[in-house]
Amino acid sequence: MSMRQDLSGIDTFGLDETSVAKGHDYITLFVDLYKKAVVHISDGKSAKTVHDFVATLE
Repeated sequence: MSMRQDLSGIDTFGLDETSVAKGHDYITLFVDLYKKAVVHISDGKSAKTVHDFVATLE
């Protein structure tokens, strides 16, 4: 079963990458800045993470 968030109301978001564990495994977090809630997490810290998030919004 797939649970989908309603992301239609997001107009301002922030992103930050962080190391998952000691080393160089990263994730990028996308946060609704008004609700102060994580809305998406992507593996890595490249431009692909933003493309993944945009695909989720569409």
